[in-house]
Amino acid sequence: MSWTVKVGFSRRRLLNAVYAVVWISSLLCTSTGFAEESNAVSRLEALDESSVTFKTTIFRGRNVLSNIPDKSRALVYLFHGSGGSVKFVQRNHTQVVADALLSKGYALVASESKLRTGKKRWDNKSADPETNVDIKDMLALHEHLIANTAITEDTPVYTMGMSNGGGFSGLFGYVASANGVPVHGIANYMGPVPFASKSLFDRGVPFPPYFVVLGEQDGLVISANVVKAVEKLTRANTSTELHLVSERAVTTEALMELGYTTPQGAGKLMEFLRKEGHIDVDGNRLFHSGDVLKRKYLRELGQEMLAAGLSRPDLNAVVIVWAGHHMRSDYVDQQVAFFEQHLTEN
Repeated sequence: MSWTVKVGFSRRRLLNAVYAVVWISSLLCTSTGFAEESNAVSRLEALDESSVTFKTTIFRGRNVLSNIPDKSRALVYLFHGSGGSVKFVQRNHTQVVADALLSKGYALVASESKLRTGKKRWDNKSADPETNVDIKDMLALHEHLIANTAITEDTPVYTMGMSNGGGFSGLFGYVASANGVPVHGIANYMGPVPFASKSLFDRGVPFPPYFVVLGEQDGLVISANVVKAVEKLTRANTSTELHLVSERAVTTEALMELGYTTPQGAGKLMEFLRKEGHIDVDGNRLFHSGDVLKRKYLRELGQEMLAAGLSRPDLNAVVIVWAGHHMRSDYVDQQVAFFEQHLTEN
């Protein structure tokens, strides 16, 4: 049994209005121990996007992106957050993790929720494959991969997701494990622990090893509730590793670690934040200081930034530095090590 807590730090006017709706919506349409500082640095700057390539297929009406080596050491299923799509796997921070997993010989498969309108969410309300079409179809996809690719019944399986997809990674991974799929681990970024899994837990069904990254200022998912759930799993002898990310000051160093900006771009972003009274001279947050980063706050900030000529990556960088609700790549080494640790376990 293990439980680790680490704190680380995750044009024209008309067109601008349209872009504001698109990129702000895509970002926001989501639903104990001593701290140890993490010095992990994101690999976004060094990322060679051409190194992460995927085959595009359709299964039961769902888009699927896959990269399956002939001799796959393991298979990782990736799940997008609310409002997302299969392209989650191609976004910058996810690509960093995907690249690291591929370099270890893991196969990657990303699909998308059945719900393709409105919130575009995975169904986290039921653990029954007969009533949860997302679970049913993903189990069927796994059988399809066994029948048609290098994946076998014995290939170790992992799940990974962000936000709503982080919750579904836990639910699907747990249900799949209970149905005989060799699930060796689950990675949950900024997602809840679905209550639907309680029915299996209460029956004593073992929960797979659980890797979790949370933001202390996340205003979309209540991190304290997830921490309590992880504690409960740990007491039930589940191997867990929890990283509770703490807020940092917005500095040139912090922004450059994310790989989104040049020093000049970082300076422009910090100048905007200071001018608007959102950070102090040392980069500490004044924007709704003392409160978590709620959806409405981020929408407000995003609109201000767009009007000032800044971009979505600028907003993403600020949210990550402030330990808000966003996919992160600075825990990739820890995630890969966790997966590797449990790879040979039955």
